Amino acid sequence: MDYASVFVNLLILYLTKEGFGIRIIDESTNSRIIGGHEVEPHSIPYQAFLNVTGSNNSTWICGGSLITTNYVLTAGRCCDGARSIKVVLGAHNPFEEEIEQLVLESTNFTIYPRYATNVYDFIYAMDIAVVALPTPVKLTRFIQTIGLPNPYDFTEEFANRIARVSGWGITDLNNDTSYSPALLAIEHRIMTFTECIEAYFDYMGYDMCVETNETESPCVGDYGSPLTIEGGIQVGIAAQDYDHCDRGSPFVYTRTLNFVTWIKEVTDYTDQYTTSTTPSTTTAKRTTRTTGRTTTTTEPAVSTTDMPDTTTGEASLTEFSFGLLLLSALLVVKQMHLGIDI
Repeated sequence: MDYASVFVNLLILYLTKEGFGIRIIDESTNSRIIGGHEVEPHSIPYQAFLNVTGSNNSTWICGGSLITTNYVLTAGRCCDGARSIKVVLGAHNPFEEEIEQLVLESTNFTIYPRYATNVYDFIYAMDIAVVALPTPVKLTRFIQTIGLPNPYDFTEEFANRIARVSGWGITDLNNDTSYSPALLAIEHRIMTFTECIEAYFDYMGYDMCVETNETESPCVGDYGSPLTIEGGIQVGIAAQDYDHCDRGSPFVYTRTLNFVTWIKEVTDYTDQYTTSTTPSTTTAKRTTRTTGRTTTTTEPAVSTTDMPDTTTGEASLTEFSFGLLLLSALLVVKQMHLGIDI
């Protein structure tokens, strides 16, 4: 094996934001927000609810985000094996009719071409997809788009920022039908590159880790849900296995920064990414739950309560160097034992 070639390829992939990310999934379950708080109705106007029907008539629930008036961003696994996808926008309770809702049916979706489900039995790679809407969406105060990171800023890793994930997933581990009738959200810190590697040996640069605790975590119904930071920027897509929902382990997200170029190629998303410092905020009322289971716009989104601003403590150059070296070693091991083609 040409180890020098492996390292050079890895370095090029990382610097061009075309790396290889993996995460674990339990295919027998759907995802949800555990222990989350209910947000003010319609305060997250870019949130999408996806009710997916598979080719074998099975159904599953996912989250997503409206990135242009024609496209919804979600996880690749949400579209894998799908026959049709019902997209609900402007909803607080997608299981009931609401005057603010817009319901669309789509059979047109694109999964990232290097998305893989058989990298290592239960590991998924590059878990991202876009759903094309049948007609352009009219933006209202209840339906808005979300911006993506600056694709030319290779230094932004978002470490130590406080991020929010929201969804309607199941709230009780012991009840597979306990989908939340209201949109829930949780806020936690984005971990550094080094912290993520220490937590998950298989972590790669196309993912990002976010802290959780034993009572608050996304879980399997929340796949595809947006992870956002202050300023209205979606930095991640929820994508992890059922087993980590209630044990306080870091939760892994697909890093959107690495896929902006691809998103632009397959959608009408433009470089008018969000750069505003205006807080992306939400007002929440606490609820007690059983722990267990597309064109951009400058129109303002619905205003709610400020999210915490923690912009300090970005990963240091030392952390990056260490992480990159460890990353190369991991990739060599995977090539030797798994035969993964970079």
